[in-house]
Amino acid sequence: PNQGLGRPVLGTGDIVSKMSRETVIKFINDNYGGEQMIFSAAGNICHNKLVDLVNNKFSSFSKKQIPELELANYVGGDWRQDKKLEQVHLVIGFPGVTFYDPDFYAQQVLSMLLGGGMSSRLFQEVREKRGLVYSIYSFTSAYRDSGILGIYAGTGEKQIKELVPVVCDELLAIKESDLELEIERSKVQLRSGLMMSRETVSYTHLRAHETSLHLVCRL
Repeated sequence: PNQGLGRPVLGTGDIVSKMSRETVIKFINDNYGGEQMIFSAAGNICHNKLVDLVNNKFSSFSKKQIPELELANYVGGDWRQDKKLEQVHLVIGFPGVTFYDPDFYAQQVLSMLLGGGMSSRLFQEVREKRGLVYSIYSFTSAYRDSGILGIYAGTGEKQIKELVPVVCDELLAIKESDLELEIERSKVQLRSGLMMSRETVSYTHLRAHETSLHLVCRL
């Protein structure tokens, strides 16, 4: 709450509607400069001609000191929104690690072990064995200065009271369990998911552009 990472990227309608032209121009002047730009090009290009073109068109950009960004601060709490739905959508979140943390991949394995697929602990115990949810899985989000480990469950209103303690018990049980086989299985799942994602149309398109990339020039 009350910090950049918790606000909508596009802002709210009320805030955007009150922005004047001068406010937008001031923001651009304060934040956009040569030191914060990357110029990239792909295709059948001539390196020297491109560098000359960039120098001619962009050399007038002033050098600006990069603004100091507000660091994220994870704050626990309870937030509820009432809607007329057949399901209850529940998310339980915990502070996670940043994208650059040495434990980033360990957290990925933990998330996979907890709720990454039909063989995960939460899916087997909560859905298959007890039938308390329609859907349940764990997820991670990592940023430069913060991260989150979360568990999502789609369930019925009458099941919430039983569901939450069961999920908490599964989290606590990890500390007392022999996880060697589950960790290895989770690693295999992560690797296979990564390899299969490389076969998508979007990934193939990205690779085609990468092979033709001739220049990334920081101004």
